Amino acid sequence: MSEARKHHYISAFYLRGFSVGKGKHRKIQVARLPENRFSDENPKKVAVVPDFMRVEIEGMQPDGLENALSKFETAAAEAIVRVAGSGSLKEKIET
Repeated sequence: MSEARKHHYISAFYLRGFSVGKGKHRKIQVARLPENRFSDENPKKVAVVPDFMRVEIEGMQPDGLENALSKFETAAAEAIVRVAGSGSLKEKIET
């Protein structure tokens, strides 16, 4: 498996919540304040810095923090979608 190099400092799931469209055509409007202009970008390309969460700790993979946060964000995203869809914080128990 290759090492994760593009690290979002704002969760990709969170950014998708502000976007329109689907897949490669999904867009979010980005303000480029120094240039005083706006552009539509794919959320995969927004709030990304190469190796932003890279760690250099003996015994730990350089992208270990990014991978751990990715697992947490996936679980959190699933919970948010579940709560938004059901309108309840209670999990449904199937018998």
